[in-house]
Amino acid sequence: MAGSKGFNQVAHVVDDNQRGLDGDGDDATSGDFAPLHRKLKSRHLQMIAIGGIIGPGLLVGSGNALRLAGPGGILISFSLVGIIVFFVMQSLGELATVIPVSGSFIDYATRFCDKALAFALGWAYWYLWQLLI
Repeated sequence: MAGSKGFNQVAHVVDDNQRGLDGDGDDATSGDFAPLHRKLKSRHLQMIAIGGIIGPGLLVGSGNALRLAGPGGILISFSLVGIIVFFVMQSLGELATVIPVSGSFIDYATRFCDKALAFALGWAYWYLWQLLI
């Protein structure tokens, strides 16, 4: 990838609360993207809180699954999906900490795998949202 710092970056601890790349202390950038900024406002935090309220609504609305699978089946399926989601989010959290890019998980697929895989992931993600909407 031309213009990108790529794989030769080494993350190190600057102090207890900051991480830097290559000792310069600047924000990390991905290619030609601008540096990341921390600008969450009150309305952003309120929307995150509302999203946290909607999540438990899925548990309340899962009565049909409870009727079909029973309490044991729904406990097993929720546990299995919860474990999978936990490990996926742990992986994305580690990547976002070490290599902060101003994009989505598709940028990581471009950086670490292939542009064709990132292209396919982008369209699969778009298709997922089209099915949900």
